[in-house]
Amino acid sequence: VEDHFERNGKYHGPSSTYHKNGTLLSRIWFLHGQRQGRAFFYYRDGMPYSIQRFKNDVWNGPQEFYYADSRIKTVLH
Repeated sequence: VEDHFERNGKYHGPSSTYHKNGTLLSRIWFLHGQRQGRAFFYYRDGMPYSIQRFKNDVWNGPQEFYYADSRIKTVLH
C-alpha cells in the first residue's frame, strides 16, 4: 500500500509505503520526482532498517543500516 502526492505526474512531497501487515515500510520525501533529504525504512515490526540521505535522487551523506534489534549494522559514507 502506498500514500503519496504528485505534481505534474511526478512524486512531490511525502511518500509512505506500508508492509502487508499495515506497519510503515518507508517514508521518503520527493521534490519533482526525485528523492530529497532523509528517507526512513523499517522492518515489518516497525523497527528501523535504514536511514538514507538523498540529494537529487542520489545518495548524499552517511547511509545508516540497522539490525532488527536496532543496533547499528553499518554506515556507508
